[in-house]
Amino acid sequence: MKRISTPIVLIMILALFVLVIVPKVQAAEECSNASLQGSFGVTSTGTIVGVGPLAAVGVVTFDGQGNHVGFDTISFNGSIARMNFGGTYKVNSDCTGSDTENFQGGPTIHRDFVIVDEGREIRFIVTDSGNAVTAVAKRKTTPSDAGRFSTANEPLHRRANCRALDV
Repeated sequence: MKRISTPIVLIMILALFVLVIVPKVQAAEECSNASLQGSFGVTSTGTIVGVGPLAAVGVVTFDGQGNHVGFDTISFNGSIARMNFGGTYKVNSDCTGSDTENFQGGPTIHRDFVIVDEGREIRFIVTDSGNAVTAVAKRKTTPSDAGRFSTANEPLHRRANCRALDV
């Protein structure tokens, strides 16, 4: 009986790894609109030329099909505004993408983004001229954690379930 040499065994193991394991890891890295589902807490900061500094916090909820809704509390150069928005998004296979937010009674903004941390975080930059604004969105707590945060008596624009917004 012939004995298989150690280098041949190592080559066979390496080939198996490359053919079986690596494609599964690469496939897991592909993104689509379905990669964005659920609610994220968002913080935005920057400057709008001619207006001044901007800071905002809010919630955005993605439906996994290219639509999102949410609300922001925004400081425009020290003046506070609370605004609901709706819009669309497109996720590319490399986990980058773009979106449009249509604020009720306000502007429409366009952003580019990248999904990071296995979908737990999204980093944005506003692409409209005259804006130097970035944002970070982090996935909100799971439904099992939600019992700690009651929203039943909260105004509509502050509820965690942004899908209820009529935008």
